[in-house]
Amino acid sequence: MKSIKHIFFLIIALLICNSAIHAQNSHKPEGDAITGTFDDYDGVFYTFNYINDDMKKDVISFAKIHCELRERIDLTNEKYIGRTFNISYELKTETEIDEDGSEEILTTRTIVNLELLD
Repeated sequence: MKSIKHIFFLIIALLICNSAIHAQNSHKPEGDAITGTFDDYDGVFYTFNYINDDMKKDVISFAKIHCELRERIDLTNEKYIGRTFNISYELKTETEIDEDGSEEILTTRTIVNLELLD
C-alpha cells in the first residue's frame, strides 16, 4: 500500500515538474539563424538577402540590433553592403491598440548576433 502511495506521489511530482519546464520554455523569445548578404540600411530597417527553406532567394528585414553588435559592426557603414553574415535573431510579438481601438499584432525582429563570413 505504501509503494502505491509513493508511485502516485512520484507521478504527481513529475507532472508538476513537466508543467514548470513547459511554462519556462513558452516564455522564451522565438528566434532563428540564417546566412544572408547585407543589402541596405534605410534608416529604419537592416535588410539582408538569403536563400529560404524552399531554396529561393528571399529578403528579410530587421528593425533592431543589439547595442554591443552595433558598436562592433556598424551596418550603417556602406562597406558592409554585399558582405555575407551569419545572423542570429529574436522575434518579439506584441499586441498594440491602434487609433480605432482595434488590436494590432506586431512582430519585431532583433539581431542578437552577427558573424562576418567574408
